[in-house]
Amino acid sequence: YELFMASYYAKKIMMIIPPLLKVRDLPQFDGYHRFPVDLHSIQTMQALENIDDEFIASLYESLSSEEKALLRAATLLHDCGKGRKQDHSILGANITKHFLYGLGFDKKSVDQATTLVRYHTYMSNTASREDIYSDKVIYNFISKLKSKRVLQMLYILTYADIESVGKGTYSNFNASLIRQLYEISIEAFNHDKMIDEATKRSKAEKRLKKDIEFSRLKKTTQKKLLRIESNLLFFKYSPIQISLLGHMIEDMKSSYTYKITTHMHLSIEILSKMELNVGYLLGKLIDFNITTMDIFKIEEGLKYFKIDFEKNIKYDEELFIKQIIENSFDMSKSIKLPTLDIKKNEIEIDCNHSNSYARMSLNTKDQRGIVANIIYIFDDIGIDIASAKIQTMKNRARNLFLIEKNGKFCNTKDIVIKKLTNKEN
Repeated sequence: YELFMASYYAKKIMMIIPPLLKVRDLPQFDGYHRFPVDLHSIQTMQALENIDDEFIASLYESLSSEEKALLRAATLLHDCGKGRKQDHSILGANITKHFLYGLGFDKKSVDQATTLVRYHTYMSNTASREDIYSDKVIYNFISKLKSKRVLQMLYILTYADIESVGKGTYSNFNASLIRQLYEISIEAFNHDKMIDEATKRSKAEKRLKKDIEFSRLKKTTQKKLLRIESNLLFFKYSPIQISLLGHMIEDMKSSYTYKITTHMHLSIEILSKMELNVGYLLGKLIDFNITTMDIFKIEEGLKYFKIDFEKNIKYDEELFIKQIIENSFDMSKSIKLPTLDIKKNEIEIDCNHSNSYARMSLNTKDQRGIVANIIYIFDDIGIDIASAKIQTMKNRARNLFLIEKNGKFCNTKDIVIKKLTNKEN
């Protein structure tokens, strides 16, 4: 990094690394990158050489000298295809291929480096926009990478690329998503055939039964957790998280209980035997920007909600949040939400997503109250959401909803589309 920065300031970097010539001083007006392409590329090298994440650092140290060299090359050249009409990842991969052959790398190394450049945005995009608990998504993801080693190197490159944008860009939230994708993908590489939902559920239950915290729960609570119909709970949550949910069930003294966490961001957990006015709750908290939401049916008449927000509350706002939650058990309450502007072609529905869930994805312009509006629409029809993933980037909202197959969603999907696009009449 220091060598390349010195060359950059001496205006000699393009002589040393010709592939960067076309991106010299090339600005990036995407609302994300702060520096021109050439400078960002060099700063990505700095992030690679100063990895703060212990797990990613250990992956980097496990690489051979030649693997580290080709990873450095891919890191430096990952954006070298920008500034032209062709997809910069595809063009960058071709440029990298010719440059590395000229440096004397063998075919295997060149193939690995070009794969890294070709798919350098693939891991972060998949983690933030796709259902990473779907076999189809995972096996499609790893089919592009071909090997565990390339997956490991892509994980490291993804970290360096995000971290180099600015301090704090590689946040706890996106770090957690990418780590989950990595671990699920590593497991998938260990199997020749796709693991079906039943097999994965069985493995998850075995891990849960071995958890010390789980063994401390009452036998009735253990059975209640193991009988939860949703596979997503077992795929997404760790044994300790499921065990903590068990303790929450045991500690429940009334018809509902809730927990507010403000460690890094606002997070609300609600366990309720009463109907929850989720649309009202999200509408009142619209300014905190929801990031993920899970809804699990524990048993008939008992549901668990976990909602994470992008922003945190101030030290004196917890009473305000508690009052909103308390009011959300009144189903007569409503809140006026902004009208959505969604086009039909921005909605994609897959009723064959998995045995348990249908999938609805939304890619539209960023608007206040999208999720709250959708919840109101779904509640009106009687549709149960299992999970929601919300991402906003470059003024676009990319939302993913997993919906329980209870016979209502797919039979009423035309009505859902009409309501979302305000085309009811």
